[in-house]
Amino acid sequence: MEGKSKKVIILIIGIVLVIALTIVAFNWKKLNTNNENNKEPEQKEPIKPREDLKDDIVYAFLKLENDKTNKIYSPLSIRYALQILAEGAEGESREQLDAVLGEYNTNKYSSIEEHLGFGNALFIRDAYYKKVKQDYLDTVKEKYDAEILEDKFEDAKNVNKWIEEKTLGLIKNMLRDSQVNDPDLEMIIVNALAIDMDWEHKFDGENTYGSEFIKADGKKMTAETMHETFKDESLAYYQDEDVTVVRLNLEKYDDKQFEFFAIMPDEDLANYIDNFSNEKFAELTSDMKLASSNKGGVALAIPRFDFETDLKFVDDLRSLGIENIFYQEKANLTKIVDKEESLLYVGDALHHAKIEFSEKGIKAAAVTVIFMKDSAFYQEEEPLRISINKPFMFVIRDKQTNDIWFVGAVFEPEESKN
Repeated sequence: MEGKSKKVIILIIGIVLVIALTIVAFNWKKLNTNNENNKEPEQKEPIKPREDLKDDIVYAFLKLENDKTNKIYSPLSIRYALQILAEGAEGESREQLDAVLGEYNTNKYSSIEEHLGFGNALFIRDAYYKKVKQDYLDTVKEKYDAEILEDKFEDAKNVNKWIEEKTLGLIKNMLRDSQVNDPDLEMIIVNALAIDMDWEHKFDGENTYGSEFIKADGKKMTAETMHETFKDESLAYYQDEDVTVVRLNLEKYDDKQFEFFAIMPDEDLANYIDNFSNEKFAELTSDMKLASSNKGGVALAIPRFDFETDLKFVDDLRSLGIENIFYQEKANLTKIVDKEESLLYVGDALHHAKIEFSEKGIKAAAVTVIFMKDSAFYQEEEPLRISINKPFMFVIRDKQTNDIWFVGAVFEPEESKN
């Protein structure tokens, strides 16, 4: 019996130890989780900036992500979003942004119904709005026609609706609710733009059929290709032994007309992109000939395409030398809010774009989103406090039928045992 008692005691001790260890492990995990939620944003190692790309924001992202895959982005959208951010920056933060943005006089665009969408917006958490400097708000409204919109940031509905409208319905549900209802999020800078324009000289859909296309790896495929003969000024071209360039006009809407350029080098495209520049583009397009200059015109074959892409936007910006704004202890955005009141920084940045290139014309849209966070500011709103501390009655009913099942009154609730 004595041996059995010892075994029972040992078993009980073992169970107690298991329970104790379980409790300790649970609390340790909970503590780590709380620490994880409250810790500063991840501090990444500084990236050595690409000095060769700093003065070339137009083609920089194509070079940074030159991975032989379909790519589209909007340099204009990126520029507007970064310039709105730069208006609020000072010190090294401003210097890093200016080094990439350079000298540029922004052009103001107005939307053209169904054909051109454009807009800048600053979404601000309603509880944070009073901290934002009026001078900053006035500047972005005057210089960039930015809409200043207060939002509770309960979900992404309002931001997504604004983006969809400005992109002519081409980009929907850009942001997730979880990105917007982050308690540290205080402001969102957004630029959105889009075109939906027909060709000045349309392609005949009956002349679209499969044609050979040689991919970068040398393999051949059959691409759905549009064919059309141009004899007017809607097409211009340039050809030499190294490159072929084609320019196609889109229709004019109000006082706006866009043009499309296809640039096909004889060498590997990835190598060509690495060495491309504004100067090279100007050189190629300065001596183009009109299709009308040839007696027989120009017979063009060009494939259809339809795709969308996301840039690795934060990594790209850091590669360009824009670094400080992503760190709470380094970001200097004191032209937006005073540092004594807030530690504003860029928590994330996104760029998404898509294009549809067809016989009818071009549909293309892009969105740039900059998330401004401040983990030091967030304060949960005080709840309305109600205390049932006197005798009360109660009713219990069926929620669907409204049948009342119970009615009663409480004059003396259960006494606390603590």
